[in-house]
Amino acid sequence: MQSLSKNTSCSVNRGDEIGVLSQNINEMYQKLLSTISDLEQQIQTVSESEREKMDFLLLASHELKTPVTAVRGMIDGMLYHVGVYKDRDTYLAECQKGLENLTERICRILETSKLDITIAAKEKEQTNIGNLLQETASPYFMIAKRRNVEMTLSLKDNFSTVVSAELIKKALSNVFSNAVKYTDPGKSIRIYMKNWEVVVENECQPLSKDTLAHMGEPFYRSGERPKESGDSTGLGLYLTERILDACRLSFSFAPYENGMRFILDFKEEESLKKMSYLHRNSIWILYSVRVKEVRHMYMIKKCIKKSWA
Repeated sequence: MQSLSKNTSCSVNRGDEIGVLSQNINEMYQKLLSTISDLEQQIQTVSESEREKMDFLLLASHELKTPVTAVRGMIDGMLYHVGVYKDRDTYLAECQKGLENLTERICRILETSKLDITIAAKEKEQTNIGNLLQETASPYFMIAKRRNVEMTLSLKDNFSTVVSAELIKKALSNVFSNAVKYTDPGKSIRIYMKNWEVVVENECQPLSKDTLAHMGEPFYRSGERPKESGDSTGLGLYLTERILDACRLSFSFAPYENGMRFILDFKEEESLKKMSYLHRNSIWILYSVRVKEVRHMYMIKKCIKKSWA
């Protein structure tokens, strides 16, 4: 036992106090091994999480170098009146755009790096998914209108389930943002619910298989997106994938006849809730049966005592 061997135990071949003590030691030893195993698993999970964060920050620092270098180059050109940069009014506006883009990237990076998804995923509550969709989609209706994109939301098959509302809202917000950004002007976005699923369809040029294989990778650029959609970092889908994995919710993002379709499936979460309910009920039933058995035994013993008397 000093070496924490898994196959070690005290031999229990006595029925007295020493035998009971040996049995207790064996049980305590198994609990100790189980606790050590759980701690090792938690340490491994934390190590992997820290390594992922470090890799992400290295990627982020590399990604920020390009816009910083571009803005600095334009400022130096204007200061020293080099070539086309003598036209300061034009390139000050370009610098402003570059800084706005840089600010957006930094905010995204900070939001992604500081969010402790593992802890937040455990903070679940009963959530009306229809209300959550309305609240999350609300600011995107105006953005879609400005881009001449029709956005509709149907709550016909509304449902409620137990989830981390904060995380699901962040994930859906990223999905809606991408849908509005990449839907062709004059086309439409449909958001609806069916069979414990949330479906988001946006009319656009469907992505290729090669691009879809890299979806969820931070800072990946496919070259298939239109220039007017802006300089995408890929952090939205990266964050969405991390959130839904932590919440143990399955999703799909695939082409359909008119564009791209995102499906978030809550059926597994609902089935787990039902299994938990059935498990609690089965324990209560077994407990009730056991109580009845004890009562019957007590009554039998009482009757036997009376008969002997």
